[in-house]
Amino acid sequence: SGSLVGSFGTCGSPRDLDFHPSREEIWVHCSDFSAMEESHMDVFSTVTPSAGVETRILMHNNTEARSYGVVVVDEALGDVGYATVYGQKYIYKVSLAERMVEQQISIDNGEPRLSGVYDMAFSPVNQHLYLRTQVCCTCGFQGADMFECGRYGSENVTILGEVTEGQCGRHCEGSSADNIGIIEYDTILDKIVGTHPFSSTGAAIDAPFTSPGGDRLVVPSLNGGRNIEIWTPGQNGELTVSVFKSPTRCMKIPALVCSMSREH
Repeated sequence: SGSLVGSFGTCGSPRDLDFHPSREEIWVHCSDFSAMEESHMDVFSTVTPSAGVETRILMHNNTEARSYGVVVVDEALGDVGYATVYGQKYIYKVSLAERMVEQQISIDNGEPRLSGVYDMAFSPVNQHLYLRTQVCCTCGFQGADMFECGRYGSENVTILGEVTEGQCGRHCEGSSADNIGIIEYDTILDKIVGTHPFSSTGAAIDAPFTSPGGDRLVVPSLNGGRNIEIWTPGQNGELTVSVFKSPTRCMKIPALVCSMSREH
């Protein structure tokens, strides 16, 4: 009916959540440390959501940064899940049974501008994660990656071994420095399969979205929605390929209507 049937206390700033059907659990990624659970994540049973479930999932020491990020749980992953934390070059493998971080995995692929990963998608078809990278960029001066630093201002950042005026993370998305793209990670072999650096137009790519069955990934570009790609996951351990690249023309009339034309 769409009516509210209950509300249940969790961390003060829930950022993301995902549902695990076979475990009948909802996993919540907190933006801040949850004093209620002394954890960066919270979990609810969908059978008895009011019952308390103890967690102790710590992804950093609470002094360096906020913990907001994305969580992925899926039947294909079994009793493990994965999480990201904004501004960190790691993904966190979480034991759903023991409710603790099982492994901190570096995704630093040697890119000097990489500041971390945030958005993440998962395909059960090949059991790969798709991690949208974030970078550090210069701003606020002639010749910088971004001429203006925006309302958040700038700070001293280290880029290519030099300390300069700039920003990191989401503030640099769509800039000329934002060219690393999406890292593809194999959860079975626990290794990076490869990187998808650009869309067909050379514009920076946005976070990927997985179809319900996981057999397609939709990847829009950060160029005002003018381009989109569709990827098809293959075998485990193989780099996903793009099967459809299309320019879009969007109009509000009044709903959003887009027309696509296949590239030849």
